Amino acid sequence: MKKIISVINQKGGVGKTTTSTNLSCGLALAGFRVLLIDLDPQAHSTIGMGMADHCEYFVQDILINGRDIREVVCKTPTENLDIIAANIHLSKATNTLFNEHFREMRLHNALLKETDNYDFVVIDCHPSLGILEINALYACNFILVPTDTGRYSLEGFADLIDTIRGIMGSDANIRDYLRILVTIFDSREKGINDWVDEQLAEFSEIVLSTKIRKITGIKQAQIAEQPIMVYDEKSPGTEDYNKLTQELLSIW
Repeated sequence: MKKIISVINQKGGVGKTTTSTNLSCGLALAGFRVLLIDLDPQAHSTIGMGMADHCEYFVQDILINGRDIREVVCKTPTENLDIIAANIHLSKATNTLFNEHFREMRLHNALLKETDNYDFVVIDCHPSLGILEINALYACNFILVPTDTGRYSLEGFADLIDTIRGIMGSDANIRDYLRILVTIFDSREKGINDWVDEQLAEFSEIVLSTKIRKITGIKQAQIAEQPIMVYDEKSPGTEDYNKLTQELLSIW
């Protein structure tokens, strides 16, 4: 089964976009055909892939105008990796969606028709639990939740899990479709890391062993509008995202 992965957390600044772009890149470099969907009006995945000025159509053209995915897809500089871009106008499209029938299923229905050419679809979500994120959850069959080691990124986590369970079905085994990824990790912060482990103890069976370290190079790659895996092949960030890619592939 094709994996459609939503990268989601209602807290901002926890590494969703960095994870979305680099996981997509890692899968593409491993030889898989990958589609990255930017479902965030901030368009950080689009910018991070250097594609802000290279796409004629955007994700709202699918959600609102019913345009086929194949018309909206743009090729990125990375082989095997395509993107459906976003821009600030997605915010207005979000308001329009509230008046549409079957609004929660727009992305799901579009992906059913037009993604046979891809092995993986990765959806980068906005930091909220609004209509765009509900679309992403209905569309996907796997969920990746990045969380950093700050207190606020873990607040509301139970609400996110409840929302996910409500959509996936309360009888579904969460281990089958959800993983938690610790990001911006600093091994020197033992007290903080112990506290994070305590907070995630209830979900320990779905916490990935890979941790994404706090790496300056990741910010440099963002400035260069490239995934860290392309910007610096020898970066510790590249090493971490390669590990993440391989760990997820071993699960799937």
